[in-house]
Amino acid sequence: MDISCGWVVGEWLLPYTRSVSLLVTLVLGMSLLLVLREVVIPKQRFSQAITALFFAGAIGLFWVGYAPALRGLAQGTPVDVDPWHIFHYDLNARYFDELGYTDLYSCALRADEAGAHFLDQVQEVRDLKTYTLVSRSVLLPCTQERFSSDRWRAFQADLSGIIKFLPVPTAVEYQSWEGDQDRYWQGIFQDKGYNLSPFAARLTQAFFEILPDTRWQQWRVIFLTELIFLFFAIIGIWYAFSARTAALFALLLTTFWGTYPFLTNMLLQHLWLPFVVFGLVAWNKEWKIASVVFLTGASAMRLFPIVFLLPVFWDIASALRKKEERRGSLVLLAAAIVMGVTAFFIGGPISIWQEYFEKISTHRAFLGHELFNIGWPTIAGRLLPDSKLLVVIGAIAITGAYVFFLRRASTMPRMIFGMVIAFAWLSLSPYYYLMLPLFALLQPLLLTRTARIS
Repeated sequence: MDISCGWVVGEWLLPYTRSVSLLVTLVLGMSLLLVLREVVIPKQRFSQAITALFFAGAIGLFWVGYAPALRGLAQGTPVDVDPWHIFHYDLNARYFDELGYTDLYSCALRADEAGAHFLDQVQEVRDLKTYTLVSRSVLLPCTQERFSSDRWRAFQADLSGIIKFLPVPTAVEYQSWEGDQDRYWQGIFQDKGYNLSPFAARLTQAFFEILPDTRWQQWRVIFLTELIFLFFAIIGIWYAFSARTAALFALLLTTFWGTYPFLTNMLLQHLWLPFVVFGLVAWNKEWKIASVVFLTGASAMRLFPIVFLLPVFWDIASALRKKEERRGSLVLLAAAIVMGVTAFFIGGPISIWQEYFEKISTHRAFLGHELFNIGWPTIAGRLLPDSKLLVVIGAIAITGAYVFFLRRASTMPRMIFGMVIAFAWLSLSPYYYLMLPLFALLQPLLLTRTARIS
């Protein structure tokens, strides 16, 4: 809504921003039409027309946003494939055992110094242990001894290949770089490294192992795999909820900030979203064990999706006191534990998980100071910088409101509104706005006569 209210300022915004803002405004307007259909014109044909309009909008926007990229994937040309994301989520995952969470930047610079010298212009680098920007000359050295000689040569070749094969993107959302490769790569080394969990890193490596040993082919398959998962997520919503809910979810998915152009750039970075959808779909169909498995898997990839599981754990704790419900609750708890333990062991030794949690802790503290991130800690940081008390009091108040207003609700809306808990306690990067289309799953509940009267 912030964007949609801002588009009227016209010339103050970039044309791309205006167009995106107009799309968001269109979504809000069509959502209003949907409500009016229930309240003013309760006719089935009108309902079907709105559903068709939503689907048409989603398909049209997807085609506009992704047709060039998908055509490029098919032809083997890097259209809108961003080396920024490939550098972080291919290179770090492929050499995860050697790089861990803190050595990507230092080892990439060391590999370039010993080879092609593409990155000599990179002078200011983020230290991934402290998140401070430091001169390249004082950056902690790469632990090159973790690499075998063959792996080091392969790392050098992959780094050079990414730089040479993938140009600086020219799409409008990248206008700030103006095609300047030196500035672009300087920006890459001031980002925040690799932040997928060890479990997600191992999944990425598994794709690399089973796919042909051609980088472009591997990227193409993984990009398309994520899109296929999202497609089946929409089909699942249609099956478990309604066509109208699926259409609204698809439309929101293709318009909210964070979608373009990233869905054909992330190497399993967005896989958590279809897993969350599959979990909610399974719960709505009373496949509770499958639901817990999917949601636990999503949490093992990115941690924060555990907010969608919290109401289930609350229900399990409540049911354990009732003898007739105890067995079913223990089965759900066992499913979550088995999936969680499996993901933990797939991810690797305890040491790499410790390194991950330390990285995420540093990452979370840093995000609280970036203006474009979302979450109450970020807002509190703007109001009173470095006031931890305000953060805690506000988070407790938001959580209390969540518990109070949803105390009598069924499990499903409490799961979906788990996003409120994430907002209360976490600072999240903007692409986690992709959570917001999940609100579409509330649509069947919100449009009942009882809900309208309330």
